[in-house]
Amino acid sequence: FDRLKIWRSFGGERSGTGRAGISGTGSTRAVELVAEVLTQRPLEPPLHYLAALLLMELSRYSEAESALRRVIYLDPKSVVGHFMLGHVHLRQGQNDRARVAFRNARDRASAMAPDERAGYDSYASATELAASAQSVLDRLGRDPTRRP
Repeated sequence: FDRLKIWRSFGGERSGTGRAGISGTGSTRAVELVAEVLTQRPLEPPLHYLAALLLMELSRYSEAESALRRVIYLDPKSVVGHFMLGHVHLRQGQNDRARVAFRNARDRASAMAPDERAGYDSYASATELAASAQSVLDRLGRDPTRRP
């Protein structure tokens, strides 16, 4: 698939700054375009991840969760898949499920080489994502269902 072609088709190039150029109705169109490409390439985790990011931007968290679950199914080691799933759970008020997702992201990132990129076209290293996941876990506090 040609991510640049998809990006240009919904105005990403004009913004010059990533997702900032695809908010509002542009995001809706982008979701439609990605869904169209996914009918031809359903086994591409980066496309499901892109769909999830766009759906999150539209506050369509249930659909974003489904897209991220497909990312994780297709790519179980996906650090960003688990990390963003944690954020979806937070938005849905599901802190216990968020803890699990962030723990999975941290553990997978920690198992990678420190400078290895931990996502699809990601600028974040495994070390940076592991630290970010741990930071969220720290803010969430101890899981009340676990014994000390």
